[in-house]
Amino acid sequence: MKRMLADVCPELINEWSQRNLPLTPDSVTHGSNKIVWWNGKCGHEWRASIKNRVISGSGCPYCSHNAILEGYNDLASQKPELAAEWSARNAPLLPTQVTVFANRKAWWKCKECGNEWETLISTRSDGSKCPYCSGYILLKGFNDFATLYPQLAEEWSDRNLPLTPDTVNDKSRKNVWWKCRTCGYEWKSVIHSRAKGAMCPVCADRAVLTGYNDLATTDPHLLDEWDFDKNTDFLPEHISRHSMYSVWWKCPLNHSYKAAISDRASGMGCKVCDKEYKSVLPKLAIMVYAGMNKMSVKFDDDSIIGIPLESYLSEEKLAIETSKPNENEYRLKQYLCKKRNIKLVYIPYKRTDEISLLEKIKQAFRSVHIYINSDTEKDAEIIKQRFYDWRLRQSQSVIAQK
Repeated sequence: MKRMLADVCPELINEWSQRNLPLTPDSVTHGSNKIVWWNGKCGHEWRASIKNRVISGSGCPYCSHNAILEGYNDLASQKPELAAEWSARNAPLLPTQVTVFANRKAWWKCKECGNEWETLISTRSDGSKCPYCSGYILLKGFNDFATLYPQLAEEWSDRNLPLTPDTVNDKSRKNVWWKCRTCGYEWKSVIHSRAKGAMCPVCADRAVLTGYNDLATTDPHLLDEWDFDKNTDFLPEHISRHSMYSVWWKCPLNHSYKAAISDRASGMGCKVCDKEYKSVLPKLAIMVYAGMNKMSVKFDDDSIIGIPLESYLSEEKLAIETSKPNENEYRLKQYLCKKRNIKLVYIPYKRTDEISLLEKIKQAFRSVHIYINSDTEKDAEIIKQRFYDWRLRQSQSVIAQK
């Protein structure tokens, strides 16, 4: 008994084209090699053998891109931007005659640079770009390193010969020599890294070039305080001012201490001297500001109220305290000062902000109608210099006596 198509594959009945009449699905066997018309759910019509549809399960050849239907799955209609780069070298083949995902090679002509290359149509449809514009194929005078980066090419070292900057592109992973046009330093770096912005390690302060960016050259004033006896692992000629290494220093007052090179280069002084300076800064500042107004000041005098006042200006009956007081002692000072008509001002001092302290001291003077119109930052510099001058004289006097 013959097995008819309508009985074996009833689902194909709906795709049987009217163009086959008077032939019908119930008048042909399912294994027939007869080629007939089919009308898919997609609306496309095509010819295929009955056996092929039943055995292979094949569907619409246009939807599966196995056949070309101009205006539906051809390259020209689906990827017009790629069709615009279709090369005349492909003639007589046209972009309307190939599917968008065809696995055949074709020639292309870049609309940007005008260069031609050959690659699969499917590869281009997947997003492949011009290899010259993308830098994957080298073309001298167009995408070589010397053409794209002429300034960097000037730093190409002769040590790379016979390799030259016009024989590589900016995507190269070659590690080559460079010679900085600013400092003359030579170093190795990957070509791609340089194209992405990598610069001379000396100019970027990541390497040291003696005589150019070493500490001895950039900050010669620090050499007098470099402790050559203790710093046996480092020399100032071999290290940068930006180094975070802590080394030994010896200040003019003969204090020995460790500090980061970068801190010293940015202006930080002797830790011991700085601690001493900050401990006496309030009194120094009050003395300087009082001197500006030809006023005398007494320090730690207990003859006024019976217990010591940190700073006392007798002409204005003004007492200034900066040390953190014992609560009972401070209340007692308040009581005794009030009894003698002395204005007591407490200024908290944390030894971190000199400028803020000086401003508050000026404010204390203003509270008794003494106005000091000076630059506070310059005041801080002057006061600090006076302290160091005084300590240096003191140190020299001790040495002279020995």
